[in-house]
Amino acid sequence: IKVLVPKGAKAQALIEAVAESTGIDIHRLVITQIMRGYVYKIFDDEASLEYLNNFSKIVAHEVEEGKAFSHMERPSYMYGRSPTPQYESPNAAVTCLFRVQHEETYNYYVSTRTRTISTLFGAPLLLNHPKETNPKALYEAVAHAISTMVTDASGVPQQLIFAKHIKIYVSKDMYASQSKVDQHPVDRNDDKAIDQGMHAKLTLVVEFEDEVLDILKRHSNTSESGGGSLKLPGIPLQSMSSDDDKKDDKKAEDDDSEEEEEETSSENAMKIEECFDLFETPETLSVEDSWYCNKCKDHVQATKQMELWSTPDVLVLHLKRFSYSRWSRDKLETAVSFPLDNFDMSRFTKGPEVTKGDSIYDCVAVSNHMGSLGGGHYTASARGADNKWYKYNDSNAGQMNASSVISDNVYLLFYVKRTKLAESEMSNGPSFNMAPSPSLDEQNPNSESETPLPNGSGGGGGDGGDAMTD
Repeated sequence: IKVLVPKGAKAQALIEAVAESTGIDIHRLVITQIMRGYVYKIFDDEASLEYLNNFSKIVAHEVEEGKAFSHMERPSYMYGRSPTPQYESPNAAVTCLFRVQHEETYNYYVSTRTRTISTLFGAPLLLNHPKETNPKALYEAVAHAISTMVTDASGVPQQLIFAKHIKIYVSKDMYASQSKVDQHPVDRNDDKAIDQGMHAKLTLVVEFEDEVLDILKRHSNTSESGGGSLKLPGIPLQSMSSDDDKKDDKKAEDDDSEEEEEETSSENAMKIEECFDLFETPETLSVEDSWYCNKCKDHVQATKQMELWSTPDVLVLHLKRFSYSRWSRDKLETAVSFPLDNFDMSRFTKGPEVTKGDSIYDCVAVSNHMGSLGGGHYTASARGADNKWYKYNDSNAGQMNASSVISDNVYLLFYVKRTKLAESEMSNGPSFNMAPSPSLDEQNPNSESETPLPNGSGGGGGDGGDAMTD
């Protein structure tokens, strides 16, 4: 889901926005930051969101008692923050991490040895469970919670029984470090009550047996007529496959790797239309940016909104590739997809005489930036008079595929209104002749993909001196 919260807001604003968007009771929501398969942070109401960046993975969980997860068992006064009060409840906060293990062979001097590698994957599962319980009941509760996560392609839950096909281990820390995880799994048949009950917080490590994959494949085959296969959200089937399955699938994965990478990039990319929607969304200023109201005679959190009245013949779009707070400055690497042709700007302009036909734009050039805020390198892509795309990197230029123009490095977009391009072609010929001169190609007959340009030409900059600033 996508939600909007004021810049510099506390986690409470994010929790409220998620609750409003999903319809889930705010007291049943837990917002976490996931890192390498474990819960890096649980946000309480007063937690700051300023430290989040483009790579932060934020997950919302629905549980019975959200407060059971956010309280601190050992209060800390670090950085001057007050400790979260103790929360008394008959239910414990259980966090389930998913782990896969495999044997790895390595050379040790003149001998060969093997070692077990453990890897966490997917998004952790959060649930509440009574503190007064026994291993069998805990095992069944975790297995049932996992089974309800299984859905078909249309999102319909599939109640599968996992109680006989998973192993559960108790971890002494939240990271499931190999030395901190019990060597023996929880006894699924032990119905003896746990002495003095469970702790208020418990971290479990879940491993899937090979039978789980067989169950998923079997149910997947029976549901093919329904138009989809079963899946575990956040848990890749490759991680649960046996070594033989992985070897069988490796060749097919290698053959399709480039195509899958492009599809994944396209799915995860933000559309330029979404950027315009966010640009025009009303924004509530933070407390630090309070505005003095002449009527109230006080500083208040004002609301501001940016809108476009009209658009020019040549439209230059500058993507906001930087993020700053009181503590840090980072470059944003969010992938943004944009149309190379037929970009309709009519729905984003508020002027009284805006017509759809007069608001169609075609992209003629793109400026790219690789690097960070401290320094990097610029390249360019431009459409030639022959309607083909060319890349420019310092003194080198060459033809490129139009599909390669859209990348994570795009910084500036140059659009020209189609009606103006047509007028220019009728009167003086094409105005944007950026293709390399044929004479340059003749001077370099051995060059297949790139053509040197004279010094000072091209769209690139020096690697050391090009700092990206706002």
